[in-house]
Amino acid sequence: MTPLEFQLIDNQLDQLALSTKNTRDELNLTLRHIEQLKLHLSKAIKHQRQDSLKPAVEIQQPKEDEKASYLVKMKEVISMTTLSRSTIYSLKNKKAFPQPITLGIRSVAWVRADILNWIEEKSSSNHRI
Repeated sequence: MTPLEFQLIDNQLDQLALSTKNTRDELNLTLRHIEQLKLHLSKAIKHQRQDSLKPAVEIQQPKEDEKASYLVKMKEVISMTTLSRSTIYSLKNKKAFPQPITLGIRSVAWVRADILNWIEEKSSSNHRI
């Protein structure tokens, strides 16, 4: 083998070694990125599971220092009962739902205790509305 051939082979081996080192470094970097993505994904899944365990609708009970007879507007009645506005008014007209109190010309509210009692009656009797 001539010195020139030896030099060419030596240069090719150096280039191959450099290329291999670069590839190895890139693979290590890719592995670090994959591990970070796995960590973020596991955190996101854990957070999603915690959110899915929360109840879809919560009945807000009055606080100890609040009177159970305070008034609630339609939006909260809908939230408490999960009924639609039209169903609430239909039941009210049939006298199958607590009657609201007129606050003004175009304003009504319900006594919270009346709504809670109605919910308790429905859940204990297990009847359809």
